[in-house]
Amino acid sequence: VGSVEGLAYHRAWDTLYWTSSTTSSITRHTVDQTRPGAFDREAVITMSEDDHPHVLALDECQNLMFWTNWNEQHPSIMRSTLTGKNAQVVVSTDILTPNGLTIDYRAEKLYFSDGSLGKIERCEYDGSQRHVIVKSGPGTFLSLAVYDNYIFWSDWGRRAILRSNKYTGGDTKILRSDIPHQPMGIIAVANDTNSCELSPCALLNGGCHDLCLLTPNGRVNCSCRGDRILLEDNRCVTKNSSCNAYSEFECGNGECIDYQLTCDGIPHCKDKSDEKLLYCENRSCRRGFKPCYNRRCIPHGKLCDGENDCGDNSDELDCKVSTCATVEFRCADGTCIPRSARCNQNIDCADASDEKNCNNTDCTHFYKLGVKTTGFIRCNSTSLCVLPTWICDGSNDCGDYSDELKCPVQNKHKCEENYFSCPSGRCILNTWICDGQKDCEDGRDEFHC
Repeated sequence: VGSVEGLAYHRAWDTLYWTSSTTSSITRHTVDQTRPGAFDREAVITMSEDDHPHVLALDECQNLMFWTNWNEQHPSIMRSTLTGKNAQVVVSTDILTPNGLTIDYRAEKLYFSDGSLGKIERCEYDGSQRHVIVKSGPGTFLSLAVYDNYIFWSDWGRRAILRSNKYTGGDTKILRSDIPHQPMGIIAVANDTNSCELSPCALLNGGCHDLCLLTPNGRVNCSCRGDRILLEDNRCVTKNSSCNAYSEFECGNGECIDYQLTCDGIPHCKDKSDEKLLYCENRSCRRGFKPCYNRRCIPHGKLCDGENDCGDNSDELDCKVSTCATVEFRCADGTCIPRSARCNQNIDCADASDEKNCNNTDCTHFYKLGVKTTGFIRCNSTSLCVLPTWICDGSNDCGDYSDELKCPVQNKHKCEENYFSCPSGRCILNTWICDGQKDCEDGRDEFHC
């Protein structure tokens, strides 16, 4: 067995994992040896004599294990699969004696302490996004546990158990002091302590097409592997995709199809990626599109037009059926506006239908948002005019998004931590999400509340 330093239990497999600093190994053994497929003291990780695996933590849902390595020359935190494959270093800088390690299963974060540097840090499973949560000097931290909104640790120097807010490190409290013997390991026990199944990413990958990551407060944050970039409907596309980011869908094999054809129950991509449950069940419709009850997305202009565009007729429900007065114009959604507002180069209908099919659009004296200059050009399908610099700037200047079609796909702007990224690129505070007010231009911050 060797000198056991770290111990972890796999509930589903009824299996113990432990580290041995003397044999430089990690071993697993099934408690009930009569169980089919039981492991009998199987070494899954064998390291060099200079390596000394110490603390151990398992994530059953992602088939991963993490451990601290007390290699005197190259201390680190490492990870591998539960079978010991794909072993790799995830943290190797600014670390001396990592003596505490635990997992926040709901947020999918690692927390680790360093006794020599006297700090507790949080990071992603790949070691990125490191943040110092608590710092109080050498020799303080020994063992860690996370539960709810708190990080708990045992303190050899004080012979005490303490806790702090796991996000900020604040609200530090001594839960117990003057313990007769120096406290060693610490475990938080509750019905959902070790439930990685509660992670938002556990259900349909959190609605993400590729990587489902979580913010420090446990919100889904979709990302893409490699050079692919993230679109506003959480799909990943190649950086130099030939598909239009607004009106087309990029299939998994690189094909382009009409965005309206996605999730209609009929595969239009050869690889059927336009009908994947993971995508259709979780997506939000793109700008310029409205969701149907059956999860299809149709353009704003097709709402209440008398045609069953959704396929379930939900685009024709709750329409304002009206017979507008002779001095009024009826918008496509049934709203009545003064006829004088028709073709006046100002959008009065929500779908811009009052500025479509207008004759003799003149951009000579056009101005918008106080801009008075020459060089305006006509929009393709509305009476409005735009400056060339307004094309493909992410703003719906023509009223029907025609100035944002056939645009090159741009890298999505990344907001800082604790900020939410609107599709337009604007960053708003996370506290503004689901507060009843639309802070993003398309109201994305109030979706799924």
